[in-house]
Amino acid sequence: MDIKELESLALKRVSLSEVPAEFTGTVKKYELRDDKRGRKSLFLTVEYSNGDVVIKYTPMHLSEFLDAVKKLGIKDLDELVGKKVRFVTKAFRIGNPRHIPIKIED
Repeated sequence: MDIKELESLALKRVSLSEVPAEFTGTVKKYELRDDKRGRKSLFLTVEYSNGDVVIKYTPMHLSEFLDAVKKLGIKDLDELVGKKVRFVTKAFRIGNPRHIPIKIED
């Protein structure tokens, strides 16, 4: 099999450290599952220019995420899938900063 053909199948992941504080990407999917520490967390996969980035929202970040999506008029996470969304980094009192959705682009 041709290597170029295989490369087209490979998922390209982008580290959150490579993503700017504000970026726009298309939400591909979401998952609610346990993280490595056993905490029920929301994982949002967003297509970015260089590949996919996965944003994890732990219980301490979920209320901020939920407030943000409610402000955008989202009532069900399925409504986010396929949408082009602008994210901005928000610092928290404890824990690491997270990218929070602030606008649905046209």
